[in-house]
Amino acid sequence: AGLVALPKLRGGVRPIAVGEVVSQAVAHFPGLARWVSWTYRRPTALQFGAATTVHSAGGVQQGDPLGPLLFSAVLQSLATELRALPLDLAFFYLDDGVLAGDVQEVVRALQHVQRRATELGLQLNLSKCEVVGAGLLSESALTRVLPQSLLYTSDGSSRFQRNFELLGAAIGDEDFTASHCLARAQAAAPLLEAIGGLEDSQVSLRLLRSCAGHARLVHSMRSYKACCELDASYGLAPLSGDPYVVQALAAFNDFLPQPLAADVVLASKQKMLTTAEASWQRHLATSSLTARAVLRSEAEPGARAFLAAVPSGPTRMESAAFIVELRQRFGAPDAASDTWCPLCQGVLDTHSLHASTCAAGGERTQRHHALRDALCNWAARAGLQPERERPGLLLPQRPEEARVAARRPADIYLPSFQGSPVALDLAVVAPQRQESLAQAGQVALAAASSYTHTKETHLDTARLCSAQGVRFRPLVAEATGAWTRDASTVLLAVSKAVAVRTNQEASLLHAQLLQELSVISRGHRARAVLRRRAEASEHT
Repeated sequence: AGLVALPKLRGGVRPIAVGEVVSQAVAHFPGLARWVSWTYRRPTALQFGAATTVHSAGGVQQGDPLGPLLFSAVLQSLATELRALPLDLAFFYLDDGVLAGDVQEVVRALQHVQRRATELGLQLNLSKCEVVGAGLLSESALTRVLPQSLLYTSDGSSRFQRNFELLGAAIGDEDFTASHCLARAQAAAPLLEAIGGLEDSQVSLRLLRSCAGHARLVHSMRSYKACCELDASYGLAPLSGDPYVVQALAAFNDFLPQPLAADVVLASKQKMLTTAEASWQRHLATSSLTARAVLRSEAEPGARAFLAAVPSGPTRMESAAFIVELRQRFGAPDAASDTWCPLCQGVLDTHSLHASTCAAGGERTQRHHALRDALCNWAARAGLQPERERPGLLLPQRPEEARVAARRPADIYLPSFQGSPVALDLAVVAPQRQESLAQAGQVALAAASSYTHTKETHLDTARLCSAQGVRFRPLVAEATGAWTRDASTVLLAVSKAVAVRTNQEASLLHAQLLQELSVISRGHRARAVLRRRAEASEHT
């Protein structure tokens, strides 16, 4: 077979046999086989100027997204053979390979790579390979067994190394690893500082988690043995005496059988401190009934979906609203004492939980309609032909049921969903709802589950719908954004239907749906809090 050039990830090209590319595509990616054959078996016409056509017979160009995949597929057989050799390490990440072991075994493995590469249409570029010596191994011991181009540059300088970087991790002596980590930290510091100065907290959190060097710093911290120097902003000494840290530590120690010192807690990972089931149960046991209900609701998956939302379009939150919901997640009070709600004259508690239940102001209706419209749009994307507030769904069966015809039990009506017509009725309740508070303190989603039953039995709605051949399904969420199990099943089915129609990943679409609904639910709650706090301050 002829040779074409596939791109190398770090620049340059590598020759590779077309027949090998096609055979590997047929074996591992049959859906791509015809496309690969059509692309690689003929020259590519490149237009140069208005009238000149250049035929690229050397293969794909730099930046072709299929290049790394096909190159790795060809290389996979060689990687499998190397793992069967008596080496300490033999692995590849795309075109970056590592061979480690006794000198003679590494030499034989290198010779095997060179021999098999030729058969595959590849050529090992020794000038881009590195030789790293471990322990007492000297450079002179390698001159008799390794190619000179691997050990020396064209001007005779040595290429033998003691330190190297493997997949972004520094491996070597103390000076090398320290300088590597320091350089990475210094490069990321300006961006991280700039993120801290952004006014939009939702955007800041997203940038921090996704880019700006944060992920590379976390990778360095996980791959480096220990920190030798701390940023002054994160020093343990100033933190251990901070009033907020002292207060938080005292509250945390109340839930432990034996108190922990500040330096121990600050040096521990959050996961170690917060995922212990015994500690969680003690925390619940010492909390008030209302606090337990809220905590259990906040621990549900839908409640934290807004944290992972991309701050764009329907998942965009106002900065002030985002901060309000972060405070809610942390259990931080919004005021030093209770006050009167300026809209309904009820008690506006220190944590502003009243805002999610207050009937005045119109926020609850706005939240309901926003959730209904969002889910209706998703159902339309799924091809379910949804109808908002469909009239005439219930027909009177007896004279005394004349008023039934005026009712609209479906916020969203689906003519066919999982085998039958369905009336979806949305509602949002507070986890600390008085009618179910005792149970909500013991079982997560008790408030939403209880209200689901209320929806079904109110005015005999479920039975009347069933008599008309329509299944009545309440979709009830708590103000935190956590949905009941039955509602979650419906949301998952809708996202899967959208995935089938759009050829997208169902799990990603499901996450996006939960994020959008979480942002809507929590955003309206936050605006209700901000409105009441602002008006309350005007009256004081």
